[in-house]
Amino acid sequence: MLHVVLDTNILHQEGLYSTNMRLLQRLAESGEVQIHIPEFVKREFLTKKEEQALEHAEAASRALAALGKRVGNRAEFGQQVAEALDAVAALEARIVTVLEDDFQSWVDATRSDLPPFDPASITAVFDGYFTGSGPYRKAKCREDIPDAVISTVIERLAALHPGLYVVVRDSVLQEHLSTIENVISKDDLATFLASAEVQQSVNRIDAELTNVELGKAFMRSDRFLSTVSAQLRLANDALEHVYLEDDGVTGASRLEMNSFGANVNTPSPVDIGEIAYGDPVYLKDGKFSLPTTFNTTASIHFCASYSDYIQLKPPRSETVEDWSMNGDGICDLTEIRRVSLTGTIELELDLSAVDKLGELLPQLAFRADSLELEISSAEIL
Repeated sequence: MLHVVLDTNILHQEGLYSTNMRLLQRLAESGEVQIHIPEFVKREFLTKKEEQALEHAEAASRALAALGKRVGNRAEFGQQVAEALDAVAALEARIVTVLEDDFQSWVDATRSDLPPFDPASITAVFDGYFTGSGPYRKAKCREDIPDAVISTVIERLAALHPGLYVVVRDSVLQEHLSTIENVISKDDLATFLASAEVQQSVNRIDAELTNVELGKAFMRSDRFLSTVSAQLRLANDALEHVYLEDDGVTGASRLEMNSFGANVNTPSPVDIGEIAYGDPVYLKDGKFSLPTTFNTTASIHFCASYSDYIQLKPPRSETVEDWSMNGDGICDLTEIRRVSLTGTIELELDLSAVDKLGELLPQLAFRADSLELEISSAEIL
């Protein structure tokens, strides 16, 4: 059995139900992988999720209240706004319980271990705090205390499980983990799942299921991939909700302006160019995930100084639009340009149709309405 620790930033990046997390859950349910979530990671993850959800609820309440003031009580509009505010308040009261129950359900399903912090390690945590050693960037760096706490839990787990995998994005913590014996660090969950040891486990559990390997073979065929590509170019609903920001967006330097806060949204299915596919992954109950990368046009929103904006020359000045500007001379800009999108396509196959590979496999088709697109990153071209 493989043992893996997930850090807080990985949980925030993946959530609990991404394609990668569902494959990890399948491995855990099969007894191939034991997941460890330090108790401190759980608390970091949930408190941030709760804070974000509460902020959204409060923003919704403010927006509704403002709407009520602008429109007034014509045709009982004010009463409907008041009822909507009550509904938001009721949802807000449930946020913490819903998120904590959801996390516990995931823990139960994956049989995850939640190792606590050992109070006996407190001296080691604060020795590093005062000297700037271990996972600390510098001496007395308070923001690194959580990583120091988590690293003591990881060190204890590594002593129990040699070859312990730790999936963590923080480069300083990664560097510190490299000094701990029996620890193998990976900077994202996809890299961990693609490792040779994990792939051996995936192949083993796939081989135990009827027709999964045949289904994967079919999904590698040119005929199948051509069909998926055609469906993707018609997937208006799947693409219109794509929104990526922060670490999910790269290539902002190609905007050729001193910009910040770039986000990518509403990519166009009509403008999709070449599509590349990775190897299919079986998830559960006839559902497969197909890694994909493709380029298309999308709306890019970003912020830059007004002085930089007015210095743009044609034809670039004709493609960048100024939406608004604040008192500091920072404006919100938008531009339609090409991006490269990376993610997965999830779809469902009828595995009962692959009993005879030679004659039945070409007839196998996925349900078009089962196609789901999950975009994880975007590169501005």
